[in-house]
Amino acid sequence: MSRYNFDKGNSEFGETIKLDGLNKKVREERSSGGRGGNGGGRKRRRKRKRNGGILVPAVLIGIIAAVVIFVLAFVLMGGGIKPAPELTDDQTTGKEGFYALISSKNSNGKVGFYDFEHDVIYNMAIDENTVVTDSSGSMIKQSTVQVGDMIKAYIDFDKKQVMSVNYTEDVWKRDNILGSAVSVSGDTITIGSTVYNYKDGMIVVFEDSIADINDISDGDVLCVQGYQNNVWSIRIKESGGYVSIIGWEDIENGTISVDGKAAVKIDSDKLKIEGGMHTVVIKGDNIDDYTTEVYITPGSEVGINLDSYLSKGEVVFKANVEDYDIYINGSLFEQNEKCELPYGVYTLSVVKDGYNTWFKEIELKEKTMELEIKLEKINERGRITIYSQPSAAEIYIDEEYVGRAPIMLEKAYGDYLVRASLEGYPDSIDVVTISGADMSYTAKLILEEE
Repeated sequence: MSRYNFDKGNSEFGETIKLDGLNKKVREERSSGGRGGNGGGRKRRRKRKRNGGILVPAVLIGIIAAVVIFVLAFVLMGGGIKPAPELTDDQTTGKEGFYALISSKNSNGKVGFYDFEHDVIYNMAIDENTVVTDSSGSMIKQSTVQVGDMIKAYIDFDKKQVMSVNYTEDVWKRDNILGSAVSVSGDTITIGSTVYNYKDGMIVVFEDSIADINDISDGDVLCVQGYQNNVWSIRIKESGGYVSIIGWEDIENGTISVDGKAAVKIDSDKLKIEGGMHTVVIKGDNIDDYTTEVYITPGSEVGINLDSYLSKGEVVFKANVEDYDIYINGSLFEQNEKCELPYGVYTLSVVKDGYNTWFKEIELKEKTMELEIKLEKINERGRITIYSQPSAAEIYIDEEYVGRAPIMLEKAYGDYLVRASLEGYPDSIDVVTISGADMSYTAKLILEEE
């Protein structure tokens, strides 16, 4: 690609300067031999008068020769038997037609036209005046032109304008190819029984980006385009398939490695893998290393189920009410089933009509875990003022410090363990039942007799 002429600075065409010089020289030569060119025209007219007998055959021979030269030139310029789509008079003025590979396309509208027959790239913009046609000659959208397309371009080099871009059947295209063989050392691509060559200018396109020919695998679905026996464009339409990991959410710090390559974090249920046979290794904090072999074909999806492989524990719920719903990480758990979960961290919530929702985050890391669930009725709460004798004792409710006496609290109806502690006195421990809207309780701390 280093031999191509990219536009640099204000230069638009690179080597096209040579064509401009050639056109100028041709015009000068035509001018010197035409009318007004040193009297040449007048001398030839006098000669034709002296040789009137051979004038008609000479004219016929000249016309036939001109037609033959025109037909040969048309074929050499790529017209072939099928004519190019008809253009307007403005478009045909000064046009140059050539087969090209669309080698680049940027956001500014500039397109790289790689003239592979002359090893030159012209970087030019496709604008509103550019006519784009399909192989039947029908006009199509300019946005159709994409990197990797093989076309015939008509450029007005005097105006530095792309006049038309034509998708022509003169360049071949083989679509939905599966099982092609690429020989990097031999610069060949085998499709079926046909061997094609490729050169440095050939490009590989995958997901609208330029790829490397080494990225092509046996399982890829390709669209191959070329001219004569050379491949100039390969588009990877489908590359390999997917591995779906069932139960991936339950793996703590899960990673996956394919064919010994660096492990990557598992953050979704699917991982794309190129076609062929592969060794897959899955690791996690709560599972033993899991190794398996998978065979991937284009567009396929191979499932790996880790549900039976994860370390699991059972959660046993004990509640003060009946007929409640349990949600684990936001999903409803069917209570008629055994609550067996892979080791890990979970958010639990218990819901029952008429009761406040109960929340708790747990870490399951043992075979059996029991949970005490205490639901409080909505609006069935009372205030209690707790005093102490002597005063200023530290008050604990269900072993949770709530402050120094006297203290007023609002609690749901029910039984509570109240402990009062004061330096120099034995703790006072009692079960207090809150069953009314406004209650009081005094904790008495008594010194032991010596």
